[in-house]
Amino acid sequence: MRQVRDPETELDVVDEGLVYGITVEGKRAMVWFLLARSTPECHFSQAIALNAQRSSTC
Repeated sequence: MRQVRDPETELDVVDEGLVYGITVEGKRAMVWFLLARSTPECHFSQAIALNAQRSSTC
């Protein structure tokens, strides 16, 4: 998860404190994030989730 960056701050989601929980089952991992939108138009939380999904398939 340290490869996943917040597009607004460029910090990784671990150092930023956004990872709420991780469950590992075999080769699969589920990650929960604690994200809050600053405005309804803010799409950074969606971008973070997509970046996390992309980094897990590498």
